[in-house]
Amino acid sequence: MGENKQRKQQAKAVGISQSEPNTESSEEEDYVINYVYTVSQETREKTHATVKINGQDVLFLVDTGATVDIIDSTTYAKLKRKSSLRKSSTKIYAYGFHTPLPLNGQFQATLESKKRYTVSQIYVIDGAGGNLLCAKTAQDLVGLGRAN
Repeated sequence: MGENKQRKQQAKAVGISQSEPNTESSEEEDYVINYVYTVSQETREKTHATVKINGQDVLFLVDTGATVDIIDSTTYAKLKRKSSLRKSSTKIYAYGFHTPLPLNGQFQATLESKKRYTVSQIYVIDGAGGNLLCAKTAQDLVGLGRAN
């Protein structure tokens, strides 16, 4: 279905699991496990940013939990002014996973917003999984101060 038409809001998902009290004799307490998943309805503009890499617009998801900037290999292939990839021994893990992401290499690039620029190491991940802008780079590009 293409790029899912850039959803403006995501569906709300709630799952609740409840158990009936155990009527058999037991000295253990009965446990009830509840799962609640809420999905915010933030607009795309609040979570995504278009940033220039070496002068070319690239759409990023701003990920405040990320510590590195990542683009996928599909985006890298579309860059007109590519910097050559260097091998990297860096291991990058998705949250909650123990296997590193498939890394094609890294390159240094100038990233620009409307008013600021910064230089960053960008890691290229195999596939078409999307692009992530880490908190530090996002702060550098919008000029926010950092809390100590």
